[in-house]
Amino acid sequence: MPNRQKAGELFALVGALETKQLVERPLGVLIGEMFASQRGLGFLLTSAINLGQIDTIMAIALLLTVFAIACNALLMTFDRHLTHQMR
Repeated sequence: MPNRQKAGELFALVGALETKQLVERPLGVLIGEMFASQRGLGFLLTSAINLGQIDTIMAIALLLTVFAIACNALLMTFDRHLTHQMR
């Protein structure tokens, strides 16, 4: 019986690590692309940071925050819709 418990704990740990990688890899790629870009918001943000343009930095941060909140709300609505259909 203890071997089964250890195996279950191992599978849970591996599952957690895989889930963590599923979140961290795309996030790392997104951040890397944003700051290594030659145009777009990442380039604009990097340029504003280098030039000390606080107003531009804050505007981009606000834009990204609003976009993230909107995407989160959309995904939560979609999740609720799917959950409601499964019942």
